[in-house]
Amino acid sequence: MHKKFPAILSDINGVLLRNKLVINSRIKQAVQDLRQPLFTSTHAKFQIPFMCITNEFYANQSLVADMINSQFQLQNEFQLDQKHVALSFSPLLRYKDFFQNKQILFIGDQSRQNFQIVADQLQIKNFLTQNDYLNLIQQYQSKNLFEEEKNLNQSIEVVLLFSSPQFWEVALGIFDSIRQSIGYRQSQLFQSPSFIAMHNDSVELNEQQICTLPRINMGTFNEIFKKLHSKLYHLDPQINMMGKPERESFEYSRGVLRKQIIESIGKIERSEDLISNYYMIGDDPYSDILGANNYGWKSILVKTGVFQGKENDSMYPAKYVVDDFYEAIKLIESLEGIQIIKDK
Repeated sequence: MHKKFPAILSDINGVLLRNKLVINSRIKQAVQDLRQPLFTSTHAKFQIPFMCITNEFYANQSLVADMINSQFQLQNEFQLDQKHVALSFSPLLRYKDFFQNKQILFIGDQSRQNFQIVADQLQIKNFLTQNDYLNLIQQYQSKNLFEEEKNLNQSIEVVLLFSSPQFWEVALGIFDSIRQSIGYRQSQLFQSPSFIAMHNDSVELNEQQICTLPRINMGTFNEIFKKLHSKLYHLDPQINMMGKPERESFEYSRGVLRKQIIESIGKIERSEDLISNYYMIGDDPYSDILGANNYGWKSILVKTGVFQGKENDSMYPAKYVVDDFYEAIKLIESLEGIQIIKDK
């Protein structure tokens, strides 16, 4: 009979890093030891399934893996690679066939180069950025080419929203123009032309940063978008969200963690049989803890980031609350009856 092992998903900012630097030395030790193999009677050399997840925008997963490897001084076979990282758009990698022949509109304050990198990963062949779209509309309107303007709007089958738009009123106007052209019908995930995806790097109403005042973020923009359409058109638009706390992100992460089991042990009948529990370590009750609780994972809330309370969050309580990532790993050791952190 195979011994079962925990699978661990961790947020990055506020849990492992703060301002892209390691929070403290014992967290560094915990990550280094977590990447070391366990030597068991059943499996001579086995790494605990582990991956990191973030709602912060990065163009690809390898950039995040390289950052973590550098900060935690992970070397050789102990390094993270792209399969150890989940970004907000990572769940869409499972639907690349859907995007291949669609006209996509990217909205966000990212560069065209970054959007090109994302497009390549999703196998998107045809896309416009917000600036591309606005330039075309300006040309058509200056020449009274209203039919061309309508055709452009009708050609856009999916809108992918990355991060908060620089000018909210412009983005809202674009969405309205497109919906007028295709008709005000309920959008459903992966159906076109009526589908508009609000693809977010962060879904929190507020996001704790180094600045003193709360930062208004994507959750607020989405609420305005829904309120506007409800008031003007009596329509409740379907906003298909990606990133924590959404189910799609946890489903994607579970699949990756299960693949790590197979890669570490070899071919087995069911990778799920080797996972005792899924743990989510996070600092944000709204995104990390809510997502884990809704998906049936064991949630561990740390006090090194967004959450600064003494006990537990009152609105989205975690199953466990500890001081930091190091204590989270020690807790998992106790619950699972294994040793991960090496005694110095």
